[in-house]
Amino acid sequence: MSKKHIEKVAEEAQLVFWSKVVDMIPEPTTGDFGPAETFAFDQACKDAVRIWVYYNFPRDTVLRMAADALPKLVAEGSTEDDWGEERQQDAENAFFDVVEALLPAPDWETLSEYCLKATTEEMVDAALNALDMKPEEDTDGN
Repeated sequence: MSKKHIEKVAEEAQLVFWSKVVDMIPEPTTGDFGPAETFAFDQACKDAVRIWVYYNFPRDTVLRMAADALPKLVAEGSTEDDWGEERQQDAENAFFDVVEALLPAPDWETLSEYCLKATTEEMVDAALNALDMKPEEDTDGN
């Protein structure tokens, strides 16, 4: 999941939408739509897909990705492939691709600026706060 993927989904959905409009209103002979209206419609479609994904993307998947993005200690028997720098960077990138896809652009920009001077732990925590997806506290005292 990424911002690019959401944009692709919105673009494909618009094609289906306009095809249905033409099917149901066949009389027009051209498909003109003003530039300002086209831009507004494109943005509204992207926002609609992003909002739909935000409300329907599994919370546990985001939390699992967040945990995976945090730095790991090398455990006995683990290898560079298990906990190495490349795997760590891939996990961070995957998590932040999802965060960027789920947040409105102004919130993503604010988070991005904060992350420039934050540790990985602080970045993940801030991202989960921005998404309102903090892990639930253990109430059993454990």
